[in-house]
Amino acid sequence: MKYSKHFWLENYQDARKMQRCYLRKGDKSSGNGVVQEGIDGMTCDGAELTFLGAKVDCPACNSTGAIVAKGPRWPDDNFMGKRPALDGDICVCGCSPQPVMHASQTRMFESYTSGELAAMGFADGGRPVARAEASAVPVAQPADTPAALPASTFEGVQPFAYTGALGNGPVGELAARGVSEHGEAECNDQYEREMDECMAYRSAMGGQRFMDACSQRAFENYQRCRGY
Repeated sequence: MKYSKHFWLENYQDARKMQRCYLRKGDKSSGNGVVQEGIDGMTCDGAELTFLGAKVDCPACNSTGAIVAKGPRWPDDNFMGKRPALDGDICVCGCSPQPVMHASQTRMFESYTSGELAAMGFADGGRPVARAEASAVPVAQPADTPAALPASTFEGVQPFAYTGALGNGPVGELAARGVSEHGEAECNDQYEREMDECMAYRSAMGGQRFMDACSQRAFENYQRCRGY
């Protein structure tokens, strides 16, 4: 394990290096959901580290969600047989979009150089290569040649998807709220752009306190966009 002051992106031996802090029991999501489970015997500053699949009580949608992996991570990293959850992972619950998880500590983390990120299919900052390239070069793709997706670097993690169990939640209420499918996509894009900006300015603007406020504002803007 590595101990250091946290920077989302830093210069390290003439190479940019990204860090993702470990989540702990009691950490919150951008929707104010709270992590309910931890890994026995694995603590940081008195609180248990948590893991992928841990329960999250989400007050925004009044449901219990679970932490799901998003972004780069070391595939062989595990504590007591469980895959650790990282800052920037998401909570799959009744909310749309899925809230982002935020670490409350900065002493324990995974770190990756630009070369290591590229090998995992990500650009600097943790954005998938396909998405980063699409943003830089906005050229339409032919319908029969979809953009290549980055290879998965972690086994056993299910793709992010809504299930039928969420059909009566916020997602199922879109029509009643008067939000078209196109409008929902625009709201999602706006939310992702604002969260990318939060991540980019995180270390320069005060770390976790800034990130909490910024992500909450992004989530509130998204809800207003959808008419809530």
